[in-house]
Amino acid sequence: ALAVDGSGTTGSTCMYQDGTTIVNRTLEGDYAFCGGSGQVCNDTFTGSFYTLEYDGRYRPWYIDCKTRQKAHWSDIYVYETGYIGITHVHPIYMSSERGQIFDGVLAVDYRFDDFENFLVDNYQASDTVVAIYEDEEPHYLIAVSTGTPASTEYLASDPSQLCPSASGAQYGSNECVTERLRIRDVRGSWRDDVVLEAFYKHKAAGYPEELLFVRSESEEIFSSQSALFQPAESNLRWRIIIASPAAEGTTDTILPGDSLFGPMILLGVVGVIVCGFFLVYFYSKRKVRAVAFADWKFTCLFIAGCGLMNFGTFTLLGENTNVTCLLRMWSFNLFFVVAVSPLFVKVWRMYRLTSSSFKRTTITNKQAAFYTLPLIVAQVGILLLFTFIDPPKPTEIIESDEGTITRRLVCQSDSNAFFVVETILKAGLVVAGCVLAYLQRNMEDQFGEPKQMLIAMYNIALVGTILSIVVHVADIDQSGMKMLQAIG
Repeated sequence: ALAVDGSGTTGSTCMYQDGTTIVNRTLEGDYAFCGGSGQVCNDTFTGSFYTLEYDGRYRPWYIDCKTRQKAHWSDIYVYETGYIGITHVHPIYMSSERGQIFDGVLAVDYRFDDFENFLVDNYQASDTVVAIYEDEEPHYLIAVSTGTPASTEYLASDPSQLCPSASGAQYGSNECVTERLRIRDVRGSWRDDVVLEAFYKHKAAGYPEELLFVRSESEEIFSSQSALFQPAESNLRWRIIIASPAAEGTTDTILPGDSLFGPMILLGVVGVIVCGFFLVYFYSKRKVRAVAFADWKFTCLFIAGCGLMNFGTFTLLGENTNVTCLLRMWSFNLFFVVAVSPLFVKVWRMYRLTSSSFKRTTITNKQAAFYTLPLIVAQVGILLLFTFIDPPKPTEIIESDEGTITRRLVCQSDSNAFFVVETILKAGLVVAGCVLAYLQRNMEDQFGEPKQMLIAMYNIALVGTILSIVVHVADIDQSGMKMLQAIG
């Protein structure tokens, strides 16, 4: 649109900049660009709006530009024709002996329905959805690729009735009123639901730079990202959200129907049954002289602890949730200490009794059993501490491979502190036990099974070392690591 400052009043003859060409107010249609790339045309439309009541010099965009004397974006407003949009204006100056004199305004309109048409044409045939809305509350909609309009029109005489005419057809008689819609008002299709879900999630997270994931009603997963559009020297603050289909990692959980679900169940059940069998058998032979001299109570505690560790295999199954992540941390680490502490105390007691050459030392079974408590209490204290300060929780990991975005959900803490503390505790316990068992390697078998204890401690150390190397060196997914843990 081009409006030239003049002395005419509304409805009077309006001249173009050459001062000769009269603006034809009776024509309407789209403007054409002429002369681009050397192209010449002579049928370019040179009309104005079809109503005699319109004069661009009295519109807010013209008045504001004339006042500010600088190029800028207008506020969002309802056009004379009922459409909603914005206008970019630039002052025009005429050179004279007195210098540059304001001579008019060059204005370019951007209608929101044009934004909508652009998004629909480019994205409606795909599963990607795009939404543009105002950053400030109440988050009025600009455009969305689902085709949902950014505004609605109702009768001025009855707001409960939608305007039956096309946009702008009845504005001459003021029969219709345009009302803008908010992003929260987007409804109608599963794509609209994805847009709405992405909006709520990004807003709640404070519009982070990283990707966020949302689900459709059919449980399809979408990766979404938001960006702020704010042109320089403007009061426009628009949010753009793009949501595209993504893949979901299937190797971070072991669920019913997965190939590893059956073997994991089998390992857990077999482990519990075997440990239960040996526990009952060893207890039934407790009065046999060889078993009695072998401290059968501590051996039974060790076997029971191994059974609990096998039972903990079942906690590795299922979704990664806050509850299951904590349960896995507690079950494995606590049951490990419960199993190893009786064996360690048994080795330590034999070392104390055999190393006291000149002083008689007595450590009863009750005292020895009491000595297992500090290790278990220390482990419980560590678990309680990290449960509150740095618990494992479901954490999203985003991977991109040749344009395909995959979302993984793993149990992970914010730091490696728990891993370091547990490694020191377990490694220290096992190494100390191995050293004590080694020092008793030449003891007679009738005094506490030194060779068997040595083999047991070294077996724990060997299995733990091999699993640690495999987990940290080999490229194994989460489900594979759980299988290795169950086997170990």
